[in-house]
Amino acid sequence: MMMRRLGLTALALLCAGAALADPPPATAPPYRPSSGALIPVAIYDAAGNVVNTFGGGSGGGGTVAGSQEQDVRASQPLSAATANAALTYVINGQATVGFTFTGLTASGATLTYEQSIDGGTTWTGINAINRGTGVPEATRATDGQIALSATGRTNIRVRVSTAGTGTITVASNVSVREGIFSLGSPLPPGSNAIGSVTVANPTAAGSVTSPGTSGSQAQAVQGVTGGVPMPIQGGNGTAVKTDGSGVTQPIVQTPTSAIAVQRTTGIGTTGVQVSAIDAVNRRTVTNTSAIACELMGSAAAYGTGYPLPGGSSFTFDASGRTTAALFVACASSGGTVAVLSY
Repeated sequence: MMMRRLGLTALALLCAGAALADPPPATAPPYRPSSGALIPVAIYDAAGNVVNTFGGGSGGGGTVAGSQEQDVRASQPLSAATANAALTYVINGQATVGFTFTGLTASGATLTYEQSIDGGTTWTGINAINRGTGVPEATRATDGQIALSATGRTNIRVRVSTAGTGTITVASNVSVREGIFSLGSPLPPGSNAIGSVTVANPTAAGSVTSPGTSGSQAQAVQGVTGGVPMPIQGGNGTAVKTDGSGVTQPIVQTPTSAIAVQRTTGIGTTGVQVSAIDAVNRRTVTNTSAIACELMGSAAAYGTGYPLPGGSSFTFDASGRTTAALFVACASSGGTVAVLSY
């Protein structure tokens, strides 16, 4: 009798189970502030199989807030002795792939980085950034770390392009985070400006006001070999303030690479040209005779020019610059003048 009653009770509970179960909610549960911990979520198909997961777990991935993609980390062996052996990585919205190679140097093998945009049917080379030097590279034969852009790709792989010996350990992180920026190819020719360039003031061994030795930074800035900086000066001998301030603004005048000497003899009382028009060089005019002469700007008569006594010189430098032709007339015939251009 007792056994019969227990059986009937169990049957009644079994039949009422479906009616007692809570139905699924008609709408999503309300938002609940996160405690900061990752809560694992699983997605199942109609057969009850897990087809995707987000959050939770350890070691295999780390979820980025606001994103459904994950960093996917792995460490796998790669046979260095097998030509074209490869490790292939599926990209599912991630942006960057990082690799650490161990045992590559000892193996003597060479790895090539490749990309696919059609699910792995077609492969082409891709540059990676050497994390130690920042220099782009398409292949690698030594241990170290690299990173490459996965944006727009469906697959990335590391392939043994030159076989060696032993096994290479490849640690990877397929990451949702952007981590690299580089120029994949040289800039095209043209005249467009890209940003600005600032040249730091050189050291005392080669400064802007002291060129230093040949090949110094200052000479590179000046654009001349052995250049001598010279300030622009006004007619009253004061330096020109090119930025509107009260500070002298020295600029560089490009000198000639050689010294030229022109000698004129038999000068009489009418002006004779001793130096042609010169818009580049400084010039020093020297009366090499004992006869009194004069310096002038045209073929005028003696007595109308600037005195140039016997044995004296006049230099057209920063305080007396002229580009005009130079003439000399003397008190009597037989005058001699030498002009040094430099």
